[in-house]
Amino acid sequence: MGNQGLGLGFGLGLKLPASAGFHLSMRDVAFILAAAQLADVVSRFFWARQLADDRLRTEMLLRAVEIIFGLALGMNLMRPRLAAQVKKGLEAKAQVRAALRLEKIQRVGVELPDEKDWPDFPVLARGRRDCTLKVVPRDASALYPAAPMAPDPISLCVNIAPYDFENRLFKGSLMVRLRNLDNTPQEYFQGRNRRMQVCLQGRFKRRTRFDKVFSGQEFSKPLAWLPSRTVVNTCFAVLTPVLPPTFKHDVFSETPFFLSPLLCTCQGFAVERPGEQQDVFGLPEHRWAIQENTLLLDDPDVPKNGDKRRKYFGHQANLEKYHFEPDLVYTFDYYQHYFDATQMNLDLSSFLRFDATRILGEQALQLSMAKDITTNEYLWNFDMLHASLVRK
Repeated sequence: MGNQGLGLGFGLGLKLPASAGFHLSMRDVAFILAAAQLADVVSRFFWARQLADDRLRTEMLLRAVEIIFGLALGMNLMRPRLAAQVKKGLEAKAQVRAALRLEKIQRVGVELPDEKDWPDFPVLARGRRDCTLKVVPRDASALYPAAPMAPDPISLCVNIAPYDFENRLFKGSLMVRLRNLDNTPQEYFQGRNRRMQVCLQGRFKRRTRFDKVFSGQEFSKPLAWLPSRTVVNTCFAVLTPVLPPTFKHDVFSETPFFLSPLLCTCQGFAVERPGEQQDVFGLPEHRWAIQENTLLLDDPDVPKNGDKRRKYFGHQANLEKYHFEPDLVYTFDYYQHYFDATQMNLDLSSFLRFDATRILGEQALQLSMAKDITTNEYLWNFDMLHASLVRK
């Protein structure tokens, strides 16, 4: 390329010729790219300082040294003996980075496939190992193609087809749809403000009362950033009228959580006999949504409308009257419009947006989970990782 003009405006459809005064050599390009990388590292370093994260701060310092010496080595700015020493040092540094990455993965709680193997980069949906889930791609049907093989036995691909899963408490299937991915199904999201849908269906392996099964979010370590306790408590006091009386939470715990009865959290719910259940994938005539069906609960007091049903089961006395029966099929349809998993943003309004990584720190976000609170056993537990949480 030498000193020929470089088209700097490719992202804008522009091309600036050499005659315009833009003459960049390969050395210039290397320097610009290194400077951009270094700026990103510096930004991450100061973020680590704000979080008091010594591990991330050390990693960013090492990364900065690698960029600077790597640039000098690549541009032949060193004497041969010094270059050999630097090269050896960079190799040793790579080993340190690998150790830091392993330590980071241990803190995140999972062993991960390489990012290049993530089927839905920058996100990865997985079954949690502590739930001992076995995840199996489902065969093709008239509604969908065969589910793709994921990079390991507990991961799954989103937006394409359901996956079957099983542990000792529950056997079922799962369909996940996410907005803002290359394979996002526009026929589901068009005209809706939703960012995500998770639909689960299956059979309980033991009879369990409704008030014993909870769903929500659990975290393995403290949240990285929170307002003061007074502000948080005030927010929950304001939200009390719209939260179910059975809602449980502890934001400031070493293992924070937000939990509600399973029947209060899903927007769609159906109880059906085996062989008569709706397809977890949904049907085009219903815009791929599950149709509310509570007839087999055999109680006229249970509302037939999803919003009213959620309020009804927000009361302990109502929950205690029903059981999840092993001889029936249950379907739970969840969707939400606040959290964008592909960007890790929490959008509370058009002008109020939070970077969720600053709140979560380096831990996965639960995609969907249900647990028996009397035994603390999971019926299912799927989480979602974002590359920004585990990237080197």
